[in-house]
Amino acid sequence: MYAKVCVDVITRTDDLFLYRIPDKFHDCLYVGSRVYVEFGFQKTLAYVIEIIEIIEYSGAVKDIIDVIDFEYGLSAEQIGIAYAISNDTKSPLSQCLRLMYPGFMQSKLKRYAVVLNQALLPDELIVLFQNRKKILISGEVLAYYKKIREEEAKGNIEIITDIYTYGKRKVIKEYRIIKEEPIKSVKQQAVIAYLKARYQASAEEIKDNTGVSDRIINRLAEQGLLEMIPTFPLSEPTKVKSLSITFDFDENQIRDKFRRLEGKPFLFYTDNEDFRLRFCLDGINATIETGRKVLILTPTLLAASSLDNYFRNKLSAVRVCTFSSLIAKSDFYYNYQNVVSGNVDLIITTIVGIFLPLDDIGLIIMIDEDHHNYINEQNPKFSALEVLKYRAHYHQAKLLLTTTVPSVVSYYHYTQADYYLLELLKKEKRNFELVNVRAEPADMLLSSVLRQKLDRVLADGKISMLVLNSLGYSTANICDNCGHLIKCPQCKIGLVYYKNNKTYRCRYCNQQFVGIKCENCESVSIKHMGYGLERLAERLSYYYPKSRIYRVSSLSMQKAEDYDEFLLSLEEGTIDIVIGTNILLDMISPEIALLAIINADAVLYTDDYRSAEMCYRLLSKTLDCHKAKAVIQGYNLDHYAITSALNQDFLSFYNAEILARGYALYPPYAEMNKLTIIGEYKDMYYYANYFKKVFNRFKKGYCLGPVYIPKTRGVQLAIKHNDFSLVSSLIDEVNKKFMDSKLWVNFERYPRFYD
Repeated sequence: MYAKVCVDVITRTDDLFLYRIPDKFHDCLYVGSRVYVEFGFQKTLAYVIEIIEIIEYSGAVKDIIDVIDFEYGLSAEQIGIAYAISNDTKSPLSQCLRLMYPGFMQSKLKRYAVVLNQALLPDELIVLFQNRKKILISGEVLAYYKKIREEEAKGNIEIITDIYTYGKRKVIKEYRIIKEEPIKSVKQQAVIAYLKARYQASAEEIKDNTGVSDRIINRLAEQGLLEMIPTFPLSEPTKVKSLSITFDFDENQIRDKFRRLEGKPFLFYTDNEDFRLRFCLDGINATIETGRKVLILTPTLLAASSLDNYFRNKLSAVRVCTFSSLIAKSDFYYNYQNVVSGNVDLIITTIVGIFLPLDDIGLIIMIDEDHHNYINEQNPKFSALEVLKYRAHYHQAKLLLTTTVPSVVSYYHYTQADYYLLELLKKEKRNFELVNVRAEPADMLLSSVLRQKLDRVLADGKISMLVLNSLGYSTANICDNCGHLIKCPQCKIGLVYYKNNKTYRCRYCNQQFVGIKCENCESVSIKHMGYGLERLAERLSYYYPKSRIYRVSSLSMQKAEDYDEFLLSLEEGTIDIVIGTNILLDMISPEIALLAIINADAVLYTDDYRSAEMCYRLLSKTLDCHKAKAVIQGYNLDHYAITSALNQDFLSFYNAEILARGYALYPPYAEMNKLTIIGEYKDMYYYANYFKKVFNRFKKGYCLGPVYIPKTRGVQLAIKHNDFSLVSSLIDEVNKKFMDSKLWVNFERYPRFYD
């Protein structure tokens, strides 16, 4: 037998290479398996793409050296996705195949066979183990691998890895009271009262009857008030319960349309969070009742955590798995094995779980379809939406794109009949107040109007949330002597000052500087202008010294425990004021009584053609929190993006925005790609100008640049076009011409941001 493999090295081709499969690997090697081969006189990782019995080639064929995955590797769907991403992003196939595995599984896992019942093992395995309880599966053991798997199925052997144990029985956590102490938290009191009546109950029963989350139960256990008693279920079949979900007439029309139609993605546009959740819940339950699976993709960890809590409470009998980059490896691996084994009905994940090897998906839900986190940050920079479209087509599943505000591109797809539109706008009266901070120069962070609202909310014992999308203390720092802007010496952009640790940081390269001097006059006297979260926290502490202030940003949220601690504090009401960046708006929370956007129009001045759209979306998300009073602060509050958002008039905004994009040939009227070239100064400009010259001959769009980008120390081209195959072939041809140049060329079909 022979295998065609894709080697995991950077080559200028994605050709497959032929290797012979030694007899000892016949029972443990499949299409999609990872193997080691000799390539270029070195041991190299490779992916098996095809297995064939006979070849016509008569020359010498090297053997596969070793097998990494002793079970099935990548599925046919995953291999297809890798090919699609490779073609879509012009990335090496091996790089795209690597995406299909979770990060910690991309290296070789050590697998061991452990004896559970030696008396029942066949003689050949008794000889193999030689009175050892545990052996490493590799080399000579592979000849017995089929027998080992047979005994594992009988329960006589267990296969474990250095990460997790296969087949480990799931523990049901039951709790009882072991100590009583006075408790201030109302939600903790509810748990104690319920357990007093029941004596002992499972975590699921406690949550169903008290409405608390796992975080509250875990906190009581940590405090020593509850004891966890592990029990093991006899069996874990899925018991789907028919839910009684109430819809009004208009909502039923949307529901019936979704159930009736198929064949295209659904753009689900509503400003009512309650209806959105009920609609998704109904679709999930109906899909699982048919025996098919549901995949939910969320843009952030906060959104994933909120949805996980909501759906677990509503679908208590359904097997739910959650994936994110911050959960423990053992938990990730346990959930992953459940997915591989088919022991899961609903998967809630961030982009890290988008390639999970699910079979028979019936429904895919993409939360906030327009979020920038759906473009992969590292190479290959794929679009999650395009991956989900591929998976929906592969499984003949329905794809539901939920949004509070459709992206301009998605709504354009609806007007071109590429999407179905499910639209229901309640347009409930919004409780907000506009504040033009030009009229309040004394304090542009906390206006008098905002302080009045804060006073009232704090007096009522409720929580306020203030959103400012800037980190640090000051965002603009200038020399007090000559007025020169303090810049990063490498990236040539303004540094951000962090007062807490007295450092300056570059938001591009993340370098930190202490005791900085002006590069123009060498003065050490720096004037700190602009503002970030640190300055906001300082002002709040000045006005409200006794308030409990909680800061949420990418710097403070580094671990899963950070998110859990924040959500627990929010749920228990141990916070008075939350301040943070825009990620706060991805959180579903009824506890917030006041929501303020400190600098609402700042996004309008970013170097991105989508700036007006981002501003409209920011305000719409804020104002859709109907239970909270909103305060919108800004300088340019007459912009059409802001006035349309305040008036809940998406069509007016869309018509103005689509007209502007048509004039400038921006998406959706054309694709806009980035091509970055890094290398020797003369060579990279030569490459960029040569590509531009060749592209312009076809008159199929515009090639803008080259522009030098200090962040990457390279030059960049912006390509507007409607012919991806032409651009792709031109890049290949130009790369061939410059093959001998020491250049690094990076193509981004879906730029996340523009420099």
